[in-house]
Amino acid sequence: MMVIVSAITATVLYIAESNLEGSVARELQREFQGSLAELDHLREIRHAALVERCRALAGRPRIHAALEDDAPDLLYPRAENDLRDLMGRAQFYRFLDAQGAVIPPQKPGVTSPAQITAGALGPSEEAQLALPHLTAEQQNGYLAHSTSGGAEELSEIIGTPILSSETGDVIAALVLGFKPDESTPSDPDLRSGVLLSGRLFSPSLGADASPAIAAAVAADIAAAREEGNNLHLVLHGNPQLHF
Repeated sequence: MMVIVSAITATVLYIAESNLEGSVARELQREFQGSLAELDHLREIRHAALVERCRALAGRPRIHAALEDDAPDLLYPRAENDLRDLMGRAQFYRFLDAQGAVIPPQKPGVTSPAQITAGALGPSEEAQLALPHLTAEQQNGYLAHSTSGGAEELSEIIGTPILSSETGDVIAALVLGFKPDESTPSDPDLRSGVLLSGRLFSPSLGADASPAIAAAVAADIAAAREEGNNLHLVLHGNPQLHF
């Protein structure tokens, strides 16, 4: 009789413990999704403000005049005044021609003031800003590039089409690079980063954890899992949930 009672008691305790673990997991998931929604909302607000600012700059008359009068030498000097107030937030800017190629801020082998005010980029980094063709839609992306001190940093890219004032056709594009969004959610335990070309850029996660997270996410993507999948990892003895 004692054996039967003990077995039944153990079964009840096991079921109760399993239900508790399930409830805790569901609550953690709910809190996690709520924090993600908050972070997405903060990023959407910031991105919308940058998008509108870029559109306003792309419509400046002096920039249009340099493009439509076929005066590329005047493009960056004229843009300098229009973009000066934004360069406190932007890291660099470049113009693309009608074919999507980068219009350099200086002649080959010549360093000009426009190169400095437009932000320093190496030739290979500039080349990554080019597009196969221009469209009437804004383009968004990321670029990893070197700083003046030799370190590597990530930039969020917004490419805005410039339309002809006469025909409405796309004649060029203005590409601006900004520091990635650093919005902070109310949950202090939430961290974020950007996975680019197999590397995770995330100051908040730390350099020691980034390779392990990048490898796990890359493997999950390679397995053709659905977008929005959650990953459970243990790093330095601490369980983490990744979205």
